[in-house]
Amino acid sequence: MAPKRYSPKYLQNVHRPVEAIMVFHDSIDWGRGYLGSVKNTTELHTTKQSVPLFFSNSDLVWSNEYPTPRFAQGTFRTCLERIYKDMTGHDLEYTLYGKPMTTTYQYADSVLNRLAPTHIGRDGKPKRRTVYAIGDNPYADIAGANAYGWESLLVKTGVFKPEGDENHYLHPATAVVEDVEDAVRWIISREIMKAHEPWQNWDRKNANEAGPFQAEQKASYD
Repeated sequence: MAPKRYSPKYLQNVHRPVEAIMVFHDSIDWGRGYLGSVKNTTELHTTKQSVPLFFSNSDLVWSNEYPTPRFAQGTFRTCLERIYKDMTGHDLEYTLYGKPMTTTYQYADSVLNRLAPTHIGRDGKPKRRTVYAIGDNPYADIAGANAYGWESLLVKTGVFKPEGDENHYLHPATAVVEDVEDAVRWIISREIMKAHEPWQNWDRKNANEAGPFQAEQKASYD
């Protein structure tokens, strides 16, 4: 097979030094993803990392229609860290974005504020807004939402696959539901309950007690 020919416009900057590396997805071919060139081992141990590295996701595993979860970008990063450490003696320096990083939720919050600005109450302060985050990964979706002060709903259709109705032991969600549809029903049920009692009396204890009511509402929907 003849080598692929690239347009000159794609090669015009080939000799410029790399200014940054941004990883938006785990490599399809991990061997090529780790591929690099080394002048000599002495240089490796004396040269400081000069190119900033950014990762867009920290998940170790991810899940879809495939029967079992698969390795994700976080696993790729973990392997790269070990290779870099073994070859250079230094820790790999990088910046993480995506869930559960705070910057991701700050950005999402700013988008929400632009789309639906919070109303100012009679006391002159912004009214509290309830944000529900639905996800299947306790270590990313739920941990990030909990840390940012959002409500979290953990579905059983992805990475999290409990044997029963138990919550995650390390990053417990506000509620555990079957799937996204069930999560939406749970949210509606909770908002109905909140509308019938003073906001100041609503807390996570009420949220935990919403389960039976939510199940009753789900039965009425069905």
